[in-house]
Amino acid sequence: MDFTFFLNHLFNQPVLMDEYCVPGLLHQFTSNFVINGERFELRLPNRVDENRPYQVVNGVAVIPIQGSLLHNFNYRSQYATGYNQIRADIEVALADKTVKGIAGLFSSSGGHVDGVFDLADYIYQAQQSKPFHAIIDPDANSAAFLLASSFTKRTLSRTARAGSNGVIYMHIDQSAMLKSSGVEVTLFTAGKGKADGNPYEKLSLEVKTKIQARIDYMHELQLATLSRNLSMPIEQLREIGAEVFSGQQAVDVGFADAVMPPNEALAAFTDELSSADRTTTIGVIKMSIETEKPGADQPDSQKLIVSAKTRIKSILASEEAKGREALAEYFAYDTEMSAADVLIALAKAPSAKAEEKPTAQSPLDKAMSGTKQPNIESDAADDQAEDLNDFDQMLADFELIHGKEA
Repeated sequence: MDFTFFLNHLFNQPVLMDEYCVPGLLHQFTSNFVINGERFELRLPNRVDENRPYQVVNGVAVIPIQGSLLHNFNYRSQYATGYNQIRADIEVALADKTVKGIAGLFSSSGGHVDGVFDLADYIYQAQQSKPFHAIIDPDANSAAFLLASSFTKRTLSRTARAGSNGVIYMHIDQSAMLKSSGVEVTLFTAGKGKADGNPYEKLSLEVKTKIQARIDYMHELQLATLSRNLSMPIEQLREIGAEVFSGQQAVDVGFADAVMPPNEALAAFTDELSSADRTTTIGVIKMSIETEKPGADQPDSQKLIVSAKTRIKSILASEEAKGREALAEYFAYDTEMSAADVLIALAKAPSAKAEEKPTAQSPLDKAMSGTKQPNIESDAADDQAEDLNDFDQMLADFELIHGKEA
């Protein structure tokens, strides 16, 4: 594989990268590009299916963000992840109806300045659609932490590291090496500053000043983005500098929300999403019941809920549904047939014999009998309260039939 791409994108330009990672990269790129006895190869991530570039765990899309983070790079491997790949994964997850939240698994010391701010802004805005959770293990430093800071919440293990907020520029001066080898490079240029920062001559003070100004500008962008994402003053971040914090230290300084092992963090995230989903569902239906009055002006969404409730109740409470309860529930919950059409279909279907003995409880029956029903209060009259109790039972049945994710 031609490593010119990596060389051109890691050296002689600013990068947001942990300072301890730079010598390691330099060693890798000066050791015949061999890792563990084999040449470095890029691999597409393992996929659950052809349409998902990530795994889904209990409604959470799990997206690895690992290795060096690269601009205009459309792949992911153990050693590098492209910003394009991360964004593509998130775009698919946002459109995936089975995904309720997005978890980023961070294992990166940073990467390119180019592209990272746009991706951080994109993630920050995407939180309006679905919650994001950054799980840091073992590190999210510099560019990686900039991305993690855009997530809704951040957790890290006890030994994981977060921070290193700064910009670093590594210039390679080859002039002495070339001179000792008897090689002299002559540059022909047009345009002032065209050869600034080239590796064949020492940097002048003027060029050093230009490079430093460029780095300072990028650092200000970094501080402004972190300030927005973390709700921390820029001066506080400037005072913290490029320090790296582990475990509880990261929580204390405001870089993370909690210290948790990765598996527990993911489980807590899925539980949080499931709990929020149940609360939202019950809250919306409760609001629709309390505001339901004949002739009252109601938002379209509430009218739809009331209409659906009326349709389901008219089917399940009908004479035609007696002895055909399972079929009635199927028509009520899993089809869009009108109530009138459903009653006609039920009337034509055979009913269960009254003398049949009840069979052993199915897993669904057992779950229904052991589930506490939601207690939705109402200020309506007694006859409305009776209807509401019927609806409570119907709502619980609906949730159990269609499933509530753990």
